[in-house]
Amino acid sequence: MRKRRRARWGSGWDKTVEFLCFFLTNRPFPHIVSLRIIRVLTIKGGEGMKKPFHLMIFRVYQSHRNHLRPRIREIGLSSGQPKILLYVRDHRNCRLKDVARHCEIKPATTSRIIDKLVEDGYVTKTLTCDDRRAMCLCITRAGEAALEKWVRCCVFVEEEMLRNFSEEERRQFYHYLDRAYENLNGNQKEVALCEN
Repeated sequence: MRKRRRARWGSGWDKTVEFLCFFLTNRPFPHIVSLRIIRVLTIKGGEGMKKPFHLMIFRVYQSHRNHLRPRIREIGLSSGQPKILLYVRDHRNCRLKDVARHCEIKPATTSRIIDKLVEDGYVTKTLTCDDRRAMCLCITRAGEAALEKWVRCCVFVEEEMLRNFSEEERRQFYHYLDRAYENLNGNQKEVALCEN
């Protein structure tokens, strides 16, 4: 009786699957993945779709990051700081737990990023009157200036990415991204299937 050969996947493939699951769900992907799940990930779409969805998402993400990262470095910000600055600007005297919840980052990680922002003079921390253990966060003028530069960089890269897209196509693309995000984050039971 012939033994069935087990499918093997290269390290590059494993890293791609792990990265995509973490990028889309903010959850680590287990190292042991059922063959059925992997086959689902590799199903191609209709005619004209030469690459599977996960590779297209990965390519766009990588290209977007490669275009944006050098510009962020020129401003003096790291990749995790702008979205925190944006929230602190729009929610004056907010607390660390609120920032962590909104940005979907662990409190410990949020605390380290905020400490760096305070050190660089982009954010200030003050004690609250009602709870001496909690800190309120406020953006400084330097933080607002850095954030404004970051927004301009994002708009520039966004225009490059969506070049030759009509207004209707842009609205549809935004809607599809929003739906995809809700599908992955709105129903935790579906995401839990990836973890078992």
